[in-house]
This record gives sequence, C-alpha cells and structure tokens, in this order.
Amino acid sequence: MNNSNNKSMIDRFVDFAGKIASITYLSVLKDSFTSIIPMFILAGFGTMFNSVIFPLFAEGEVLTQLQTFGTLVNNATLNISGLLVAAMIPYYLSKAKGYDNFIAAIIVSIGSYFSILPLSIDATVAGSEQVATVTGAVLFDNIGANGMFAGIIIGFLATEMLIKLSDIKALEINLGEGVPPTVSRNFTTLIPVVIVVSLFALVSSLLTVLFNTNLIELIATAVQAPLVNVGSNLFGFLLIFTSGNFLFSLGIHHSVINSSILQPIMLVNTNQNMAAASAGQEIPNILDETFRSVYGTIGGTGSTFALLIAIFLFSKYEPYKQIVKLGVGPGLFNINEPLIFGLPIVFNVPLMIPFVLAPILGTLIGYFFIWVGFAAPFTVYIPWTTPPLINSFLASGGQWQNVVVQLIIIVAQTLLYIPFLRIAERVAKRQAAEAESEATVAEAN
Repeated sequence: MNNSNNKSMIDRFVDFAGKIASITYLSVLKDSFTSIIPMFILAGFGTMFNSVIFPLFAEGEVLTQLQTFGTLVNNATLNISGLLVAAMIPYYLSKAKGYDNFIAAIIVSIGSYFSILPLSIDATVAGSEQVATVTGAVLFDNIGANGMFAGIIIGFLATEMLIKLSDIKALEINLGEGVPPTVSRNFTTLIPVVIVVSLFALVSSLLTVLFNTNLIELIATAVQAPLVNVGSNLFGFLLIFTSGNFLFSLGIHHSVINSSILQPIMLVNTNQNMAAASAGQEIPNILDETFRSVYGTIGGTGSTFALLIAIFLFSKYEPYKQIVKLGVGPGLFNINEPLIFGLPIVFNVPLMIPFVLAPILGTLIGYFFIWVGFAAPFTVYIPWTTPPLINSFLASGGQWQNVVVQLIIIVAQTLLYIPFLRIAERVAKRQAAEAESEATVAEAN
C-alpha cells in the first residue's frame, strides 16, 4: 500500500512538474537568455582582458588606453543586456504564440522599452565631483543589468498586447491588392503598434509628471531587487537550485527551474560582478551564474564529475564501467546525459540522493571559502562547457585559490557518491539476477 501511495505521489509530482515545463512564459524566458549567452561570454573575455591580462604588462596611461578595448566590448554586450532581453523575448513569444510578424513584435518591444526610460539623468562631470542634469541621453545602467527585469516585463507585456490587438479586425488597415507584401503587413499592424507604444509612453509620462519617477526605476526597486535578494541569499539560492536538480532526477530537465527562474537572477549578479571588476571596485556578489556553473555543476547537473571518478576508481561493476567510458569525454565538458539516462540516475533512488545533495555540498564549500576570503568571487563569465579546474581558474581571473577550492569540492563530492554508488550497484545486480531468473523460468515454461 505504501509503495502504491509513494508511486502515486511521485506520478502526481511528475505531472505537476511537466505542467510547469509546458508553461509558455518559462520556455520563452529560457530560450531568450540562452540566445544571448554568447554576448555574456564575450563580456567575460572583455573583463578578463581589462582586469587580468592587460595589467600584466602595462600600467598608467598605457593601461588605460588598452582597457578601452574591454570597455567597448562591455558596452556592446554587458551594458545593453536589458535591451537584448527586450528584443529576444518578443521573438520567442511570437513563435510560441504562432504570431508570424515577429519583426513588429521586436520593434514594439524596443520602442516601448525606450518609452519608459527617464527623460533626464544625473551624471558626474568628467574630472570633477560636480553632478549635472543631462537630457536626451541614455545611461547604460538603464539598458544593462539594472534594466534587465524591465526588459523581461516590457517584452512580455508589449508582445502580448500587440498579438491581442492584431486579432481585432477593426484595427487592420487593408491597402488592397497590388501592394508589396512587406508594406501591406506593416500597415496591417500599424494601429496595434501605435496603441501599444503610446500606452507605455502614457504610463511613463504620468509617472514622470506626477511622481517624478520612471518605470525602469520602479521595476528595478519593486521587482528586480527583491527577486535578486531572494536568489542571492544562500538559502533562497539552494532552494531554487536544488528544486531544479531534483526535477532532473525525475527525468524533467533542470532548465524548467534553473534556467527559467534562477538564471535571470544570477545573470544580474554576474553582470554586477563584471562591471565592478572593470571599474576596479569591490565585487558585490558571491552567488552568480558563474559560481553556479563552477562550484554547483561540476561535470554537469548533479555534479556528476565526482560520480565518474567514484566509478572509475572504486567500482567493479562492469556495466557501470562501460558507461563511464562513454560518459567521461562529455563529462569533461560538463555534459552528463550519458550518465543520467545511461546508468541511469533518473528514478534510481540510491543515485538520486547524491545527485541532489552533491551540488548543495559544492555550493556550501565554495560559498564558505569565498566568504572567509580564501578564494575570490568570480568576475569572468565563461562557457558552461569549460572543463573543471580550467573554469575555476579562468572565471576567477587566474586565482589559484579557486582551483584549490574546486579540488576540495570534487574530493568531498566523490566521497559522498561512493556509498550510494555501492548501494546502486547491489540493487542493479539484484535486479539483473531477478530478470535473468524470470527469463529462465519463462524459457522453461
């Protein structure tokens, strides 16, 4: 009875998680951030050149001139991240909704995004501490990391409004036959485009005139800051991160939670860290997207690099050793599907337990050593496929202490996996023996 109830509970949870995975907005959010990952990687290299490589052989005015390169790279990537998100979300949301005029959706989203920017900004005069009010200028801060959640919200709202209004036949302008399709399509969406951008401009103007504020500031204060605080809190981070890993142990990809909910928060922290490193300031965040990649997913989700080591050194079970031969190559680049579905780990309770616990252990160890000052916070965004030890060295700007911490984590996680691996082997052997016995009985009959 208990087993039946347990299976029923698991089935219900799987159904629930599957429904979450099918939510359009989460899928769009995941695809949007995935599409701009190359820009964050490029920003990481810009920060690494400015903060690590150039200072090795230059100083003073020469160093400042060389760092122009990294600054311009950051301006083209990191400092427009909010704008990039505002452009990507309407594209993927239009595809998900079957709306074929995704160009109009992107234009409306970007236009709406700029309509909520402040009309005037306070800026420090170069070479002095005097603050001047400037009009007709756009701060990178408002279209970069600080405006990322504004880009998300505007992207979704503007696109949804455009799609809904485009379905209203009374708002269509039909130019008749003989008009080029591109021109006809643009005029078909003319009124919906005007309405959407005008509505955002109206809201923004009311906030400016009546309350002397703007939507960028409101969203950053009321939405982005609380979410980032939750995700940047160790407990909040572990809660969200572990939920995603647990889903993967049930066969539901971790991106349902980690990429859709946690990644936007962590990327804000990553952007803040890279910006602080470029400006020579104190690094504000321990937890960011690079931390999650370097210390939380060594070898892939579940930190299965340690499992590879455990099987290679301690396992005598031939099927597992054969799978390791297939999985070690991808595992070096943090790709672990051969292990997850080959051993398998999915629905394999003895291995599900360390699969969920190992990333928690890695997170706690990494957080502790950065918190006490032994290791450095990460300031370089690197591809998640960068092999272990190399990724910790590059992401920290060449700090050997971070490599040592990662080695400690790998050893600790390997020790965690070993007893569960032995239990899993015994279970697998027993199941194989039972299957063979049943097959023998069937042949005899």
